[in-house]
Amino acid sequence: MAAAPSYLATRRTSGVAVTVADPNTDGTSGTRATVFTGAATGSLVESVQIKSIVASGTTVVADIVRLWFYDGANTWLIKEISVPAGGGNIGTSNQEFDGVIALNLPLASGQTLQASSILSTNGYHVTATGGDY
Repeated sequence: MAAAPSYLATRRTSGVAVTVADPNTDGTSGTRATVFTGAATGSLVESVQIKSIVASGTTVVADIVRLWFYDGANTWLIKEISVPAGGGNIGTSNQEFDGVIALNLPLASGQTLQASSILSTNGYHVTATGGDY
């Protein structure tokens, strides 16, 4: 146990657009986008917000956004978020997916949080909030 508690010294928000389809679930292949990278002093990702990217008049189709932990050599699937199908125009009920997921994921230096989606039809902005120790 540490002699003194560690607190986040620097708040940080980092994000990426996920627009390429990746149906793989094994972590050894596919296209994933890096959302957050651990600082030299270590980091903590407290939460992730997922916001669909849709054009006016476009229908959001059912999809899954996946969050991955990458340690520099291996990739692990840590969370799958279901995105419900919607209809109509932007602003209508269930059209724009906007979800916040609590993670509290510690990252050592160079480790990353990555994101992917099964379909490329929708596209998502994935934004992580946390900080560096």
